[in-house]
Amino acid sequence: MINLSENQLQDTIHSILNKDEGLNELLEMILNGLMKLERDTFLSDQASPDNKGNGYRPGHGVATEKS
Repeated sequence: MINLSENQLQDTIHSILNKDEGLNELLEMILNGLMKLERDTFLSDQASPDNKGNGYRPGHGVATEKS
């Protein structure tokens, strides 16, 4: 995990939002982070180490065409 100062975080968010699809990109990053956190929490609470989870898998999303 990267530790950013408040100013660095604001600058990064601002630069993402200035892109054509910036809001969509930012929301995608937020949702992916939340899904990963939820998955990690779920898997750490499970008694069975063999449980790999059937949900979020980083890097396996469906790419869509931009119109």
